[in-house]
Amino acid sequence: MHQIVAAADQEVGGLAVILPPLYEIFWSALVLLIVLLLVGRYALPRIYKTMDERAAAIEEGLGAAEQAKADQAAAAREREEIIRQAHAEAHTIRERANDEAKAIVAAARNEAANEAGRILEGAQRQILAEKQAAEISLRSEVGLLASELAEKIIGEQLTDTALTSRVVDRFLDELEARQRAGRGEAMTQMRTIESVPFATDLAAALATPGADAMRVAEDFFGLADLFKENTRLARALTDPARSLADKQSLAQEAFASHVTTATMTVVNLVVADHWRRPTDIDDALEVLGILSVLNAAGAKGALDRVREELFQVRYFLDHNREVRVRLSDISTGDSHERGDLATSLFGSRVSVWTMRLVRRAVGRSNHGRLLHNIRRYAQWAATMQDRLFVTVATASPMTEAQVDRLRAILEKRYGITVDLAISVDPALIGGFRLRAGLTAIDASLATRISAARDAIAS
Repeated sequence: MHQIVAAADQEVGGLAVILPPLYEIFWSALVLLIVLLLVGRYALPRIYKTMDERAAAIEEGLGAAEQAKADQAAAAREREEIIRQAHAEAHTIRERANDEAKAIVAAARNEAANEAGRILEGAQRQILAEKQAAEISLRSEVGLLASELAEKIIGEQLTDTALTSRVVDRFLDELEARQRAGRGEAMTQMRTIESVPFATDLAAALATPGADAMRVAEDFFGLADLFKENTRLARALTDPARSLADKQSLAQEAFASHVTTATMTVVNLVVADHWRRPTDIDDALEVLGILSVLNAAGAKGALDRVREELFQVRYFLDHNREVRVRLSDISTGDSHERGDLATSLFGSRVSVWTMRLVRRAVGRSNHGRLLHNIRRYAQWAATMQDRLFVTVATASPMTEAQVDRLRAILEKRYGITVDLAISVDPALIGGFRLRAGLTAIDASLATRISAARDAIAS
């Protein structure tokens, strides 16, 4: 190696100035060879791979561009097709819209024509209806004026007592004529006191020594209230599936310690009977209470007085609506408070028996039933005397002869003694109006004028 270096040092000159030393060339070549080996072993594969990837990416981009170009061309063709279809559909819609517009116009014209026809027909009907209404109104007004004029004329003429009496006589003649011809109103079904359920049993019980009829009446009134409020008890004592002994035992256990022996005797007979509805026993007990009061009055010979007082109370209430409403309005107080009011009004003017019945009527009455209940009590009083209680309203006082004649006509019709309760009502104008049981006979001028007015108006 030293020899080579020495030789090289000796040959410095010529190319030695330009060329590097050989050892540098050697080492440089060696390093270059190593670098080339390393590049070839490690760098070139990666370079080739990167170049291949880039070439593939370029090819892929070129393919995508071609595909995009093709897609763009297809989209352009699709757009042109859509535009063409849109133009065709728009044309179809315009044609359809034109057809629908023509149909709508035609339908509107038809509907307008029909509506015009309906309006015209309605107007014609309205004109006809108004014409008929005017005719009816004119007839009604003429009829009302005529009837009012007749009412005034007749009313003024009937201030003459003789003429008033002749009007009553004429209506009595008509009533007799209808009776002879068999065209009278339906006859009232007359009932005797013996036909009233348990009335005979009650009379027998009250006839026992020591029996207090008014105490018995209070017992029955209390039982009637109890059965009305306690429907369960009423069903138990009227249940046909229970034996007689069972029902009487229940009644004995429930009532014996609270009522008299006379009351309990009748109660045992009541529960032994057959009842279609549990509520019927309440009505039966109520009637027995009324009959007990009337029996108490009858024992003192005061039945006529009680009947007359009941009629007078009814007459007063019939002509004093405010008092009647106050006594029968359940919202103004309970039955005891309203009964106390009735006592303050009538207690000093009527008998104790009448007052008890009036208190009972007030306690058991709602609107519209008070007058009915008092009249019913008076009918029971007449029934106990085997008489028919008849209420008569007249436009002016009847003469004794007319009263006797009316009583004779009614007694002939019903075949029983008749008690007449007569009151004066000027609103009847002339004639009279009577009621016997379920039968009502209206022989008043007011009713006939009203019927004439209705006939003219219709």
